[in-house]
Amino acid sequence: MKPKLTLAIVVTYHRPALLHQCLEALFGQRLEPSQRLEVLVVDNACSDTTPQLLEQWRLKEPRLHVLRLRRNGSGAGGFHSGLRWAFCGRAPPRDARCARKQRRGHARRTAGAAAALATLTPPFVHK
Repeated sequence: MKPKLTLAIVVTYHRPALLHQCLEALFGQRLEPSQRLEVLVVDNACSDTTPQLLEQWRLKEPRLHVLRLRRNGSGAGGFHSGLRWAFCGRAPPRDARCARKQRRGHARRTAGAAAALATLTPPFVHK
């Protein structure tokens, strides 16, 4: 049976110490064999040491994906970009459905997904 994928989206801006703690907590979780965790960090155009920290983490953790934005789009803009990446960014480039979504700006679908994600209580929540 193929493990169920859970993608955690973390948006960051100039908080390298907190980001490090967050990544330690996420990747330190013990998961059931039927679960798989990947983490997407949306770098909201950080100009501090965050990019270097993310590069160090990427070298040691293959489940980490980094999306670096050219400009700070606020927390909401970062989550929007992360959700868009999750829905279309990893699809084959010739996938017509994703191309249409990206052209027309699938705000309704992204808003619905964000609401659905907000109601989840995933097994990897660190307390």
